[in-house]
Amino acid sequence: MKALLVLILGTLLIAGADLASQDFRINTNDKTGTIDKNTDPRSNNAMNWVSTGANASWLPSRSRWGFGYADLGQDSLHRSFWNFPQFTKRDGVVEAVYTTGGLGLLVRRSVNVDGGSFTESDHYTNTTDCVAARSLAHIWANGGASSWVKLDQMGGNYRNFGLVLTRGALAGYSFESRDSVTMCNTRWVSLLYASIHTLQPGEASAFEWTWFWHGDWEDFFEQSAVRSKQFIRVKSNSYTFVGGETGSITLSGAPAQTTLTISTDSGYNATAYLNTVPAHDDVLDSRARFIIEKQQDSTPNTPAEGAYRVFDNQAMVLATWDTSTDRNPGRERVGMGILMARWLKKNPNNVQVRESLIKYYTFVSTRLQEENGFVRDRPIGMGRGRKRLYSWPWVLQFHITVAALDLNLTGPVADETPLERFMMTLENLYANEVPSSHGNQEWLGRARELYEAHAEHIAQRGVDYREFEVNFEQFIVAPAAVMLLELWRYTSDDKWLEAAKLHLDTMLCFAGKQPDYRLHDVSIRHWDGFWFGTDRMWGDTFPHHWSTISAVALHHCGKGLGNDTDAERWPRTADGIMRNNLALFEAGGKASCAYIYPPSVNGRNGNCRDHYANDQDWVLAHLLQIEEDNSCVAGR
Repeated sequence: MKALLVLILGTLLIAGADLASQDFRINTNDKTGTIDKNTDPRSNNAMNWVSTGANASWLPSRSRWGFGYADLGQDSLHRSFWNFPQFTKRDGVVEAVYTTGGLGLLVRRSVNVDGGSFTESDHYTNTTDCVAARSLAHIWANGGASSWVKLDQMGGNYRNFGLVLTRGALAGYSFESRDSVTMCNTRWVSLLYASIHTLQPGEASAFEWTWFWHGDWEDFFEQSAVRSKQFIRVKSNSYTFVGGETGSITLSGAPAQTTLTISTDSGYNATAYLNTVPAHDDVLDSRARFIIEKQQDSTPNTPAEGAYRVFDNQAMVLATWDTSTDRNPGRERVGMGILMARWLKKNPNNVQVRESLIKYYTFVSTRLQEENGFVRDRPIGMGRGRKRLYSWPWVLQFHITVAALDLNLTGPVADETPLERFMMTLENLYANEVPSSHGNQEWLGRARELYEAHAEHIAQRGVDYREFEVNFEQFIVAPAAVMLLELWRYTSDDKWLEAAKLHLDTMLCFAGKQPDYRLHDVSIRHWDGFWFGTDRMWGDTFPHHWSTISAVALHHCGKGLGNDTDAERWPRTADGIMRNNLALFEAGGKASCAYIYPPSVNGRNGNCRDHYANDQDWVLAHLLQIEEDNSCVAGR
């Protein structure tokens, strides 16, 4: 018999309390035995850490905290759900006895001065609500007996909520109820897989965890070690190694002799996942060759001539049939152009890259942009699409990167220099008329004027972020931090650093510390498999290339701080994020836009790469950006 436990993380307020201590106020549902409410009295019960139908109307009733199902065979289609229990409350203990088929289930919950023992939504309603009353769930369910869940309050306003196993083991998690209704603004109904062997008639098995409030990651791990005798923390100095490198692994937690398996002589175990990748330049070279040979559209006299396009690694052809917004030749695919431009800057004698980049630059300048600098959603001749502000900064990056190269541009694309095209794009972004003439100093002054005005607006709004394609996400927060930190490094004005700190703290809430290269310091995302992949799957995408925006922010912070303690810590974290995202690339140059981390999403098999090579090359573009900046700093 395999058992699954539902894990739902979220927010709501309900009156009353069935279990209470100085640290917990907990409500259970008299009819179902599920958890309706969990609040922290020390935070004035301001936030409920559990989701119910009141704050997540799409939430199926059988998916509340405490429900689940067991595999009792084919007769029940391998899913026997437990629903309505015999329910008792006495002496500070709540018990619910469920029966499904031939299986009996006893759920016992209690609280004491140290915490509570029982089970636990990740919704993105709007920025105000998220920052005040929502949480981010960092799940480590592949750790066996040393599995845990850490919920961070999105705005960093209250103590955080933690769960660690004290008995039994987990064997992964999966998602359900992700669809066109919930879309990108809720993460899941998550089911935790309890590792329970097949039970014989009359046999029993037990599974326990404990809850506790905590502060940062170190506090979480320290408390886990105190509260669970089977907890083992596995920590590596890196989770992705370049071939030939050596590393170190440290273990702490359960007191007993340990081996690298990693199990203790008491029978407890923990798991870590490390990765090895080729040297960075080898990854970059093979990827650039693959893009030139496989992903550049060479069909003459067509709207996409010269474009870098989505590639189907299963069919081994350009996915020209798929022209939806997130798969067309524009938008995120500009990242391939920035990668190629940065790679050419590092390898100026690479003729193939140079010729390919000229074709692509011609495409962007004459097909993806209009004469006034307006950035189109898709190239001329493939429909206009909608105005999408994301595309402007990407094209700006592309022009300014190409401006540093000595490209032999001919024909209409040579009518303006890359720097002139940069200024036209910049002015169009901020909806101003393009000045009739410029000198380089005038351009620089104008660009700085526009940039500082934008940064002032970001600083004034703080964490009151505008909703965009997703109501609230790391990719809204991290670019704000990057912009302020870049301006700080350029001007040496500490007011920009002070403004950036709030965004950095918020950004870091999205990243976990699981001992797995796909998860460690990689920000939570859970929709890109659907929008950018061939399999159209929702669910956690770990790793994901936009977490490297956080790496850029941390890099700038560390470099600007000089001798500060964080000057060593943040670049090291940034390097780890970059390395972990190299898992999206293969030695021969193939790439994947998304890795669906859970083994199951809505009943479909996960734990796999998507077959589309789409927008993942921002990883390599950011890697080269950081590498070049490191070289410049070292050369001063």
